[in-house]
Amino acid sequence: MKIVWGLVCSFVTLFLFGWSLVAIFNFVHEFVGSIQQPSLAASASLDLMPIVLISIFAAIQFFIARAKKIPYRKSVWLPAEIEETDEREKTITQKASRASYVSMYYAVPLAGALITLYPLVMTTMPYFPVLIVMLIPLVQVIVYAITWNRAYYAV
Repeated sequence: MKIVWGLVCSFVTLFLFGWSLVAIFNFVHEFVGSIQQPSLAASASLDLMPIVLISIFAAIQFFIARAKKIPYRKSVWLPAEIEETDEREKTITQKASRASYVSMYYAVPLAGALITLYPLVMTTMPYFPVLIVMLIPLVQVIVYAITWNRAYYAV
């Protein structure tokens, strides 16, 4: 159950962080576009919703951790760690960590290949590189959770 909670918190954190980056990217893109056209006044709008949501999420997590006296190293902002109480759980965590590490050898080149598609989607999705970069830790978290669950519940 703890792995599911860690996975959900990682997804929420990555989603809110990615959404915030897209909002900031759109703001900068709009601002640069308005500066490059001297006939118009320079203006840009920033969507504050994702930034407010991630701030609320951070505040809630801070107060929960403070009330329960949870140390920072067990924060939901950090990747989930499983309490290793015996040799079996240490081995499972080792396998999951290795699988997560190896998955980066596939995810990063794939992300690089997807970035080459940026000129094709630049007009419709100028924030495409931000989404691709945010997929990298998402892949790592998913691979860790799947490997850990498979190894833990294997007969």
